[in-house]
Amino acid sequence: MKGRDLQLPDGGTWNISLFDIARQSKYSGLRAHLISEKLVTAEVVYTALSISAPWGPSRIHPGTGSLLIWKFGQGFLVDFRSINVYLWVIGSSVGERLRLRRPFSATMNDSGSTGIIRCVEYTPFTGRALVQFERSTLPQHKGTRTVVLRIVKLIHLTKSEGFDASRMPEPKDGDLLMTRSVGRHWIPWSVDVDRPQPGSESRGPSSRALSILFDNEAEHTSGSRGRG
Repeated sequence: MKGRDLQLPDGGTWNISLFDIARQSKYSGLRAHLISEKLVTAEVVYTALSISAPWGPSRIHPGTGSLLIWKFGQGFLVDFRSINVYLWVIGSSVGERLRLRRPFSATMNDSGSTGIIRCVEYTPFTGRALVQFERSTLPQHKGTRTVVLRIVKLIHLTKSEGFDASRMPEPKDGDLLMTRSVGRHWIPWSVDVDRPQPGSESRGPSSRALSILFDNEAEHTSGSRGRG
């Protein structure tokens, strides 16, 4: 007998996040049942319970609806108009929250009709794209653990009236996400996960989060060799 997953009105699959099951008391019965049936282990539940990130004076946890990434090449959707894209990078026993800040917009100097120069956000596109994190193979990143973001497929793209490609490159299928450098040149967006923050000996939140992808890859490779 075959069945199918329960669907939500929007076509998505009905689900309850394990992070919610681990944290919320209303799911205590379901939590105990999952452990007793060996569908999850108590260790996995504890890990889900312990993953969090700072959020002002408090902490935030992943839950139902959170975007979860755990490997290179795992696609996720980004809206071109998004000011920030938040996602969680999950490892075997850790998790970090990652923010992609204005991935498809740029800050421009504009004088407008007043003649006074001011910084404005330039977001010339609407639509969505399927993107994925990849280990960089660019020559300038040789010998480093650097992550880039590739545009796998444009789902929909509309350019604003008077779009100027010299101000911001148009995203295309297969291209890398571009960002503006300090010298105002467009370069591939990238994060060297081993490089400390400027003026600090510690790594930044993006480096900590994306380093988990390398750790997961190494863990998977060693596990595959062990089984072989």
